[in-house]
Amino acid sequence: MFSATGLYGQSQPVPRSSPAPDTSLRRFEVGGQTAYIGLNNCGSAQSGCDQFGRGAGVAFNLNRHFAIDSSFIAMRGMSAGSIADPYDPSAPEPSAAGGISEFLAGVRVESRVRHWGVFARVSPGVMNWKTGTVYGSINDFVIETGAGVEYSPSPRLHFRLENDELAIKYHQFAGGHCYPCFSPGWIGNDEVKAGAYWSIGKPLNWVPVNTHAEPIHRFFDTANIALLTADALSQTADDLLTARNLHDGGQEGNPFSRPFVRNGWPGMTGQALLSEGEKVGLMYGAHRLHLHWLERIVPLFDMYGHATAANHNAQQE
Repeated sequence: MFSATGLYGQSQPVPRSSPAPDTSLRRFEVGGQTAYIGLNNCGSAQSGCDQFGRGAGVAFNLNRHFAIDSSFIAMRGMSAGSIADPYDPSAPEPSAAGGISEFLAGVRVESRVRHWGVFARVSPGVMNWKTGTVYGSINDFVIETGAGVEYSPSPRLHFRLENDELAIKYHQFAGGHCYPCFSPGWIGNDEVKAGAYWSIGKPLNWVPVNTHAEPIHRFFDTANIALLTADALSQTADDLLTARNLHDGGQEGNPFSRPFVRNGWPGMTGQALLSEGEKVGLMYGAHRLHLHWLERIVPLFDMYGHATAANHNAQQE
């Protein structure tokens, strides 16, 4: 039987096969992470309002977009003579001692383009406080929401940086006390996390998003302009009520904002500009990755945080 090469004296072009899907994503991820939490419901008389922690994380990738995340963080704990005994308010005020631990498990949704990715995460969990008293420890329910970026220099190694809102449900004890806060109820706290993770297990085939395809809408369309405007108004309300409380002798409870707030309106304006730049950058990244639902969520999430803070400030009259 004659081949085409033997008949014509030269080889014929072979159709180019489509590229194999990228298999850098695997079923499991294990790694370590560090965290910094600024506890808002914490006064200057207490030591430990800023908490640094270290821990581990494990993730199970369901597919290329969704994963089950879990993490454990251990922190040094708080110390102050001004924290009342949560079970016996009439007793002398003890010193809080021991550590704080945080366990979270939730869902992460992510989109990747080769080495880079953006993600959002919602994780309920428990925060355990060592009271330093004979009563041992106290557990509070928490919900952490946030977003971040991922960089993968190799198929198995992933670095993540995220900015989260940690909502703690402080419960109320006898006499209206809560531990280690000044008032019970839901209190939002800022948290920053950074971690490195190693992929193991079965590879998951996936095709990166085509960033060269045209998005379905312009970035500065009517919806985004309206969302950014509403977010800026919520931040302005937060700043105005913060300035009023400071004038009346109050203090800024958010340790992330404290360096800006102590410089008055120039500092708060600078923080607002940095915040707007961060939001627009995250929104544009989600826009280019065709994650238009995430693009809309970013300003809504920030707007919720400012509205909650403004409502808290308004109640401090």
